Amino acid sequence: MSEGLWLLPCGERRTADNKTQRLQHVRSAVMPELDRIRGVTGIDVEDKHWSVAVHVRQATPDARSRVHAFLEALIRTTGIRLLRGPEVFEIQFLPEIDKLFGAVVLCEMLRHVPVPGSLVYAGDDENDAMAMEWVIRKGGVALFVGREPLIPGVRILEGPSALVPEVRRLAGLPVKG
Repeated sequence: MSEGLWLLPCGERRTADNKTQRLQHVRSAVMPELDRIRGVTGIDVEDKHWSVAVHVRQATPDARSRVHAFLEALIRTTGIRLLRGPEVFEIQFLPEIDKLFGAVVLCEMLRHVPVPGSLVYAGDDENDAMAMEWVIRKGGVALFVGREPLIPGVRILEGPSALVPEVRRLAGLPVKG
């Protein structure tokens, strides 16, 4: 899948043409700034095209604090949105494009009308929490990976290794040893 392109199961290709130009403008302002933190020990910057995840799992508390302050200053000057997770800061280039937006649009593109039991969502941060609330309201299952869930009604999974067995259980498949 190329940047900004969704390939549907039927073979149809969809793009967010009306957002692409603005996205490129914001990315061109923000990405050079993010290069300033790429060299910080324990920090991993993951470019997801529509957003960037700044992973801080391996960083010292001081480095986390400095990166957080840097990102807070960046959002004040660029109009981006900053969301937090237990071990990550997620930067949304276009604040209106979040994981809830993606879940809703995906259902619309697939012409899927959510009914109880038809949706499953897994995640671990603020961006995921918005989509999880929507999935729960639609009668679906939300899986929170971590110890401190951000919203009520989720199934809590201790860590990423618990996700695959839980998804297999939900799908009615055998859970491997």
